[in-house]
Order: sequence, then structure tokens, then C-alpha cells
Amino acid sequence: MYKKQIQQIYNIISVNCQRLKSMDLLNGDLGICLFFYNYAYYQGETSDYADDILTKMIKLYQKSYMPNSSGVYELGWSIKYLDEHNYVKNDPSIWDIFNSFSMSDYSVAKIEKDLNSPLSIFTKGLYLCKSSSPQMIEKTLSDIKNVLNYINETRNIPLRFLVSLCYCLQKCMDKKEYICQSLQLEEKLLGIIEKKIRTDSPLSKDVYILYRLLNCEAPKWLPIYEYNVINDIYTNWQTVLYEDLISLPDSPDMEQLEEYLSDINLHVPVDKLGLDGLCSLGINLIRKSPQFVC
Repeated sequence: MYKKQIQQIYNIISVNCQRLKSMDLLNGDLGICLFFYNYAYYQGETSDYADDILTKMIKLYQKSYMPNSSGVYELGWSIKYLDEHNYVKNDPSIWDIFNSFSMSDYSVAKIEKDLNSPLSIFTKGLYLCKSSSPQMIEKTLSDIKNVLNYINETRNIPLRFLVSLCYCLQKCMDKKEYICQSLQLEEKLLGIIEKKIRTDSPLSKDVYILYRLLNCEAPKWLPIYEYNVINDIYTNWQTVLYEDLISLPDSPDMEQLEEYLSDINLHVPVDKLGLDGLCSLGINLIRKSPQFVC
């Protein structure tokens, strides 16, 4: 199923990926790298291009050329993602560097860097939540507490950032001993989210992710949308980042998918090449394919 469309996505990305000007996860090389690894696994092949991107980025990190702390965590999360899916094997010593970095203070300056990055999410928590060690979970909860205190004194926090905090708290609840503390922080967080949703006009794709994270416990104040399966879900980069807690609905309608790809192919906007568009669509279609087992 969707073999033709997955190939079409691969062709569009392959022809146009050199147009990307950034290394980041959302609209840059790192998101492209995730797609190519998924595609290679799906095809039973390897991807020299993805290997080259990852090697280049690890070298840049080791030489301290990463532009900011969020970039470091995006890279760390991506390597963890690839490792968990058995796409790459890394020297275990690489985690010592990332883990040491992640135990540093999550200062106001670092929070603001996250808020001003293309992803605009809690990237540090995203990386920390890939570990089940008590030290990492406690650090995640401590940092979220600091973030919530910061948010109380700040106005314009993107909903996607608040949703990323919700994801991290859900992950912390995997360990029974942290459920109580996580629930207390979640209650405070949901109060902030409710206030934002009542005063702003949230994007439907962000609301969808929040709804899926809260599952049956979604509060009554959460708006109900008629979601577009492609625009709100299958091209939504958050479905890839939070895939362990977000179950995708039925695959998109073939006619709707063909129309979307035709429109993209006519213009190929560079901001829709990466994880905020074609890469997420490709990854989600691949992972819905019957022959894909990982």
C-alpha cells in the first residue's frame, strides 16, 4: 500500500534536498536524514546520503560547532531515534557527552533559545525522555518545574512548546514512583494550556497532538476540530517526535494523498521538504505499510 506515493515522496526529496540551508530537525538536513533512514530500511537497503549527513553533524557537534543548545538536543534525540529503530549503531561513549551536557542547568537563556528555535519545543526534555534512568527522569521533572515557573511570568509561549512539556510528563509517568510528581506538574501545565487555548486560536495540528497525548482524559475545554488527515496528522512533525505515544489513524484517502503530492510537486516549497511536511508524510506512510517491521 502507498508504494507509489512513498517512491514519489523519495524522488521529490532527493531532487530538492540540496536546496535546504539549515541543519535543524524541522526544516533542515536532520529531518531529511530521518526520512532517508526510514526509506532505506523500508527498501532493505542502506543510505550513504543519510550516513554522510549524520557523520557530518556528529563531527560538528564534537567540534562544538552546533549553533545552540536546542541543536545539540535535536541531534542527540535523532541519534537515539535511529539507534532505537536499529538504523544505526553508535559507539556507546557518544552518550556520555550528550548526557553530561543534558545535566546542566536549563537556564532562562536556554529556555528562550528553545522558544526561538524553528522547532520551538522543550528539546532538552525530548532528549532526556529517551532514557528511563531515575537521574534523567528527575532532571526532566526539575527542568519542567523551572519552565512552568518561567512561563507564569511570560506571555507568548507557543502551544507546541506546552504540548512538548505534556509529552515529557507523560513519559515520566512510565515509572510509578514519578506519577504523583508528574501529575502535579501536569495539572499546573494544563491550567496554562487552558488559558492559552481560551484566549488564542490554536493550530488544529497542535490541538490534535495534545488530544492524542491526553487520550480519554482530554478536558472539556479542549476544542473539537474536524481534522485534515494529511495536513493535521500525516505531515505533522509531532507525530514523528512523539510516535511512541501517538497512534496514527487510518491511512489517508488515496485521492486526497495524490492531490497533495501533485500540488507539492508543482512548486516544491522548500519549507515543506523537511520534517514539517514531506519527510513526516513519508515516514508515517512507511511505518503504516504492512511490509514494514521494525
